[in-house]
Formats: sequence, C-alpha cells, structure tokens
Amino acid sequence: MRQLSRAPPSAIYAERIGNQTTYLGATDADEEGVFRWVEDNSVVSDSYTNWVPEKPDGGEAENCMVMLGDAATWEDVSCVPEAETPMNFVCSKPNGTNCLMS
Repeated sequence: MRQLSRAPPSAIYAERIGNQTTYLGATDADEEGVFRWVEDNSVVSDSYTNWVPEKPDGGEAENCMVMLGDAATWEDVSCVPEAETPMNFVCSKPNGTNCLMS
C-alpha cells in the first residue's frame, strides 16, 4: 500500500481515481483511533491528514481508511466492502515507483 504523507500525492491520486472510493492502506484495527499504515506500521502522520470533518468516528466497526473520490478527503469505513461495491486501492511497486490499481 502507498502511504500518503503530504497533499500533492493525495490530489494526484484523487484526480486519477475520479469519484471512486479507494482504500489507502491504513487501519486502526490494532489500537482504536490510532491509524497505522499497513506497509510499515507507522502512525498516519499528524503533519498531514485530510479527514472529512468529525472523522474518524466509526469505532471498532470502521477500521479502514479510504479516500472519497474527487474530494480527496479521508473517511473510516468497514474493512469488509459490500459485494456490490468493490473497493479500489492504492499501492506502491517494489521498486518504489507509484502504481494505481483497482
């Protein structure tokens, strides 16, 4: 998964994913309210976040962080998407170059 640590990458990803909800590779499943990147277990930075106002708020039922389409804002959601609504995701290639997959 690709970590988003500053505004320009978020804007670039939002432009490419359009209005699709996209999993960003962070979860608070291990410690409620503390989102960590699954790539290296580091805490999602306080220096750059882009949460929807009053989010995250899902408690133990919503442990995955997603980007909401064109707005490039983040929200906490269930980690189990509905069958009718597959979830896109952002990743990074092993050589360090970015990739966008769905």
